[in-house]
Amino acid sequence: MISSVISLSSPRILFATSIHPPRYRYQNRYEESLRESGRRLPLHEVHRWWSRRFSAIYRFILASYLYDDEKLVRASIEKPELMREYSRGKVFFEPFAGGGTGLVEAALAGWDVYGIDINPIAVQVARASLMLVHNALYEKFEEHAVRVLDEAFKAVERLWVYNGSMVTVYVLISRGRMPTWISTITRKGKRLPLAMCPKCYEIFVPEHYKPGDIVICSRCGAEFSLTIKPVIPVPSSFPEISRGWRAFALELRDLETGYK
Repeated sequence: MISSVISLSSPRILFATSIHPPRYRYQNRYEESLRESGRRLPLHEVHRWWSRRFSAIYRFILASYLYDDEKLVRASIEKPELMREYSRGKVFFEPFAGGGTGLVEAALAGWDVYGIDINPIAVQVARASLMLVHNALYEKFEEHAVRVLDEAFKAVERLWVYNGSMVTVYVLISRGRMPTWISTITRKGKRLPLAMCPKCYEIFVPEHYKPGDIVICSRCGAEFSLTIKPVIPVPSSFPEISRGWRAFALELRDLETGYK
């Protein structure tokens, strides 16, 4: 069942998540995680999570620790509260808690939870999430959170706002050649290619483009095909970002409208 359970002070403490359950459970976890990925995105508006685990994975681990029955495991992934009868008095400890996905899932399943993280923002997010589980957000929590975020935004506003809109800038670099199809933008709900002319290096959006069409440069009139393969030599006049790497384009993305 569980190969790395460490008893800190009691055999009831689940410390690690290295498990070797029956093969059917791996498939079950995979299916549930795939389904979850389409409806649950990381909260990037508050913090840029580089890794955020699926709820289904934690539910799978917790359920596998409590019982061996496949039907109970599947049922607990759908309804974690079913584990409460078996998890009463047990402790879930996560030494790298992050935003608290594991802590929240364990709390929903009835475990007593404890977590540690070095990132103070992650700690606050996890703490607020656990408060929501217990319906115990302290008075004026939202007001306090908004004030902190507003103050933080004012400190970095010049890095994020351009012409009144929040934006992110991506620097496209290469150490040899560049593609003629450098990115894709969205206009009025349509996905359109962003092209670079191999002759004059003009960057533009082709009109009425269909896959396989020959593109005509809006500046010099050169004809070429769009490809994501590196086919255009990078001129030595382009700015060198790092040794051997030169920037050939900037992508400005509007965070509010999704326009690139």
